[in-house]
Amino acid sequence: MTNEDIDIAFEKILKSVSDIDMALPASFIGDDDKLLVDEQKKMLAVFARYISEGHPGFASCDAKNITFSEDVKNKFKLEFLKLYLTSEKECSVLDMGKKLFKFTKKYLPDNHFNVFSNQGTPIGMLLNKEEHLLFQKELADYLQNETIDASQRGIIEHLYAERNQVGKNLCDDSEIEGLKCNGVDILDDKKGQTWRMTKIKNKGQDIMMIGMKRFAAIDENGKLSEDLIRDYIALVKEFSKQEYDECDALILDLRGNGGGWPYIGDYMARTLYGNTVSTEPKGHLKLDTTAAKLSYAYMEQDDYDNYESKKDRLRLIKENQNTQYSERDGAWTDKYPFNSELGYKKPILVLTDQNTGSNAEVTIGRLREHPYMRTIGDHSCGVVQYHPAATPKASIPLPFGLKIAVPPQGFTGPNGERLEGIGYQPDYPVCKGGNALLVGLERIDEIKQDILQNLPPENNIKTECKREVNIDEVTEMNLKYIGKNNSSLRNCFNELVDITSTIPQLKTPEHQIDKSKLMIEEKILDEIKHKIIDK
Repeated sequence: MTNEDIDIAFEKILKSVSDIDMALPASFIGDDDKLLVDEQKKMLAVFARYISEGHPGFASCDAKNITFSEDVKNKFKLEFLKLYLTSEKECSVLDMGKKLFKFTKKYLPDNHFNVFSNQGTPIGMLLNKEEHLLFQKELADYLQNETIDASQRGIIEHLYAERNQVGKNLCDDSEIEGLKCNGVDILDDKKGQTWRMTKIKNKGQDIMMIGMKRFAAIDENGKLSEDLIRDYIALVKEFSKQEYDECDALILDLRGNGGGWPYIGDYMARTLYGNTVSTEPKGHLKLDTTAAKLSYAYMEQDDYDNYESKKDRLRLIKENQNTQYSERDGAWTDKYPFNSELGYKKPILVLTDQNTGSNAEVTIGRLREHPYMRTIGDHSCGVVQYHPAATPKASIPLPFGLKIAVPPQGFTGPNGERLEGIGYQPDYPVCKGGNALLVGLERIDEIKQDILQNLPPENNIKTECKREVNIDEVTEMNLKYIGKNNSSLRNCFNELVDITSTIPQLKTPEHQIDKSKLMIEEKILDEIKHKIIDK
């Protein structure tokens, strides 16, 4: 079968699905209920249309690092046709879910896509031990294929390979105990619910360490937490004191950090650069299809489960205003955003592991152009889609059961690099069983030499430090859904936004001049004092 034949057959299946089919109300039937052949094919056809029209990886636009390669697209279509044309006479909803899960994990190189049961459970969690082992072997065999797309390979390796453990986040007390056992002196230790700031003395050097285990203000029940937002405010206030400026190095621990809101990472990046830096990676959106609009509508509707009729489901499409394709500019307006007058000019070590994902990876991207920054640990997760698409709440019901999550928005790193499924490779890899923090402290002098030997020419950029337009868009989006019926929660969120809107201006030349003037004035006063006393 030629690629042309595959395209024709695939398009024919997509055309069998109408907008009404896409907007059908959810069928909350049991996982063990049987699907007839026609029902299986209808479910698969809707599934294919959502992916091919609503996922940025299939967008027919100039988004080279978002759009999947033609090889990936062809494999996806061919394997889908096999799945579609070999429908069984009867198949349970759960068995169909398992087929879709295995299919997408092999042929869809995107960590943010997911398949759920009607109850919102990820299908991957419903595989029994035997099924799991067979799937692992299937993935291992597939990895031998040398033509696998890099991001596709990353997804499979993430599922198949045992995760490299390089220590726990600094927030875990065991890390502090480990430091003490290795002869590290703890000078100061401040701890919140989601963060920790610890000052240590190691090899005669004072080092400030900041651990952040999450950026999301969601509690264990999946609800926005005012308590957690206040915890972030406390972290920002501590960071804004810039106590790290008095130290010989700064360590940011993002191990195990699955991401969340952009405010803290953005604020830290701008403070360390001493300059305004864009907060978003390069983004490509394709929102001009029914599938993409529905995907956004499901993410943005708090009460979408109340839409019972086809008419109301279609109204979701009309209510969504994002109806055009757009492409955002790259994150860096200047290739060298570091301000040598105001920026932090000492080693910055960022600790990462395979659970460092989403906005924690975006934070790494923000800091990549900082000349004093290096990463150490394991490669990050490769989950950078900036939307909560891979969650049960935002999932889309398929006809006759199951749900899928489709991320209709795609991002690359600040310089256009593809990250989904790949992640960031560390500058200093740490082997399994090692501890990135301890290794970093052991090699701190070597890393410092590496930084000093590779510093670019100084570039004194003088720009006003303020929040960029893109972050304001994110803020507006968050404000739509935060504190609708809770003014206290909304006010708390506004406080977080306000406190991270500008970086602390504690190192400006003006302050330095004022300080020197003050020293001169104190000297004159001291001389006058002595003259008066002597007299």
